[in-house]
Amino acid sequence: MLENKFFFDEGTVMLANRTSFVTGDMAAGVNDVLTELKQNIQHNRYDIAQLHVEQLFDALQHREHFTVIYVKYVCTEIVKATFNASITKNNDRFKHSLEDIYKTVKLSDLRKVVLRILKANESSCETNSEATSKAIDEVVRIIENEYQSDLSLELLAERVYLSPSYLSHLFKKQKGISLNKFMTLHRMERAKELLITTNRKIIDISLDVGYSNFSYFSSLFKNHFGRTPSKCREEA
Repeated sequence: MLENKFFFDEGTVMLANRTSFVTGDMAAGVNDVLTELKQNIQHNRYDIAQLHVEQLFDALQHREHFTVIYVKYVCTEIVKATFNASITKNNDRFKHSLEDIYKTVKLSDLRKVVLRILKANESSCETNSEATSKAIDEVVRIIENEYQSDLSLELLAERVYLSPSYLSHLFKKQKGISLNKFMTLHRMERAKELLITTNRKIIDISLDVGYSNFSYFSSLFKNHFGRTPSKCREEA
């Protein structure tokens, strides 16, 4: 009861013989979130890091799987990541942050402490909009330079240290078009250019723009331009 008290706010009713409703390897899930969180801190993307902290604490709320010591250890790892990412190493602030973590007596207070630490570090870094804009610009650069390759959402997200779902959301928000559609449009425009300006076989052009399935390429091209690749070349 005393151990579990940390995980509840005042006034919470505790039931005897509770059955855990959590399945899967929770510790592995926490480690995955923590790894991604550290990567975003390292790249000064504190807005995304704060979202991961909320996700992390939602997982840590399940006291059936974690001890107070483990929860606080996870939080110290976050503080260490912010310290290592900082250009000016403030040892006093680092020590005070660790003390604040170990002094907390409730999980809800610990969540506030960690978020406050992230926001304090965020103020000394570039703004959120600048960081996210740079990530999207990098994705666009990759697509424009490597459109011949097999560029999946997961691969692009890994290249810019974002989760696939967040990258997809962020790209559409900033560009007004989905990432997959943007990539398809760029490939189609490049394919049209090659059809008009070169004598390469159409099947080779399909490979040049990243499509090993010729039928699929032809279907996409016709949907985009209203005519087949061969017809487009004839009209040119």
